[in-house]
Amino acid sequence: MCALSQRSILIDGKLVGDNFLDWYRNLRIVLMQEKIIDTIDKPSVSKPESSSTYKKYLEDCMNAKCVILASMSSELQRQHKDMDPPGIVDHVKKMYGSQSKTTRYQLSKTLLGPH
Repeated sequence: MCALSQRSILIDGKLVGDNFLDWYRNLRIVLMQEKIIDTIDKPSVSKPESSSTYKKYLEDCMNAKCVILASMSSELQRQHKDMDPPGIVDHVKKMYGSQSKTTRYQLSKTLLGPH
């Protein structure tokens, strides 16, 4: 499957808040396929190892940032446009991660119910 068709799963499921877990899973799939998953898994690079390595890192970050922002609602895009990829993901996790945990807990409680 080509990168463009992989990206369509993010466009179809833009982050709007309550779909955080699905969005995050799909984001990771796309970034892994494009071989830029390290841009959100590792801290930002501040000191270049070499000029070419740093240039490649900056290109990967820009690509990841574009994918991430394109997969968000307009309001979330505005809030995160000046952040780097790991910063965006960390901030969104803080915003919506706990809601997802609460939703999962409530669903489990409903499904399992009292015995």
